[in-house]
Amino acid sequence: MSLIGQARSYGNNLSKLASIDFKTDATQWYKGNITFNVANSDGTDPSKTPLEAARIDSSGNLLVGTTSTTVGGATSGKGFRVDGASGIIQAAASGNTSAIFNRTSSDGAIVSLRKNGTAVGSIGVANSNNLTIGGSVAAHAGFEFGTNIIMPLSGGSQQDAAVDIGYTNVRFKDLRLSGGVYLGGTGAANKLDDYEEGTFTLTISVEGQGNATQSNSIANYTKIGNIVHVTFSTGTLSNIPNPSTGRAWQYGGLPFTSKNNTGHTPLTLRVQSLAADANFGMCGFLYSNSNAGRIEARTATSTANFSPAMNGANLQVSVTYRTA
Repeated sequence: MSLIGQARSYGNNLSKLASIDFKTDATQWYKGNITFNVANSDGTDPSKTPLEAARIDSSGNLLVGTTSTTVGGATSGKGFRVDGASGIIQAAASGNTSAIFNRTSSDGAIVSLRKNGTAVGSIGVANSNNLTIGGSVAAHAGFEFGTNIIMPLSGGSQQDAAVDIGYTNVRFKDLRLSGGVYLGGTGAANKLDDYEEGTFTLTISVEGQGNATQSNSIANYTKIGNIVHVTFSTGTLSNIPNPSTGRAWQYGGLPFTSKNNTGHTPLTLRVQSLAADANFGMCGFLYSNSNAGRIEARTATSTANFSPAMNGANLQVSVTYRTA
C-alpha cells in the first residue's frame, strides 16, 4: 500500500479523518486499486481508521458506496458504479429512489436520449408538471401526461389527429373503457358509449293467455349505442294455451325497452309449419316503450289471427329498434 495523502484531526489527537490510498488487489497482486477513505466518527477515537467511501479499480470502474461491480444487477445492497470500460452507469438503492434528475427554471428535456450523438428522444416536462416521453425526430410519436389525460406528441410537440395507436400487423390486444369513444368528431353525436352482445330469454304467448312451450329456441341481440338488433327462432312451438280465432301471438323478454314514441317498430318475420289456411299474410311489430311485441295474420281486409295454428309452428324473427 502506498499512502499519498492523509488528513488528521486538530489538536493533540492524531487520528486520521480521511486518506487516499493505493492498494494491491487482495487476490491478484499485479492489479491495484485507488481507494478514497473517510472517517465515520468525530475523530476523537484514535483507534478508528477511515472507512472506504469510493474506489477506482484496475478495470476502470468507479465505485461509490460499494465494492461490488454488479450493483446494477443485484437484488440487495446499494451504491453507484461507473463502468468506464463499457460506458455504463449503474445505481442501486435499498428501498429508495435510485436516481434523481432535476431540471430547474424552465420546461423541456430532463433526460436527452441520443444515437451516435444525435437526439432521438427525451424524457422531460411541459406545462410546469406534465411528464413527457417521446421521440424528438419529426413525425415520431410520444405522450404528454396531464391532469387525468394523456395527449399525443409528434416530434416532441402536441399534435391533433396525427398519431395512430398500433400498426397494420403490430396491434394492441384489448381496450377496456368505462366511458365512450368519439368517432369522427368530438361532439355528443359522435360518442359511442355502449357496445354489447348476448342472449336473452324469449317468451311466446297467445294474446291474453299464458306462454307456449319452445323447443331449442335461440335468441340473440347486439346493441351498438342506442340501437338494438334482435334475432330469435322459437323452435317448434307446443302446449298452446287457450288458442282461439281472433287471438294474436305475442313475444316478449327482449333485453332493452324500446323508445317511447307514437308508433311501433316493424319486424321481419318467417313462419314454418303453420297449420292454417295460406290465404293471409303474416306481419308483426314491437310495441313503443316496451320489450314485447305482437305478430298478426292479416287478410286483404282485416286481421284474422290464427292462434290455434301456432301448434307445431316455428317463428323466426328479426327486429332492429332504438332504445329508450
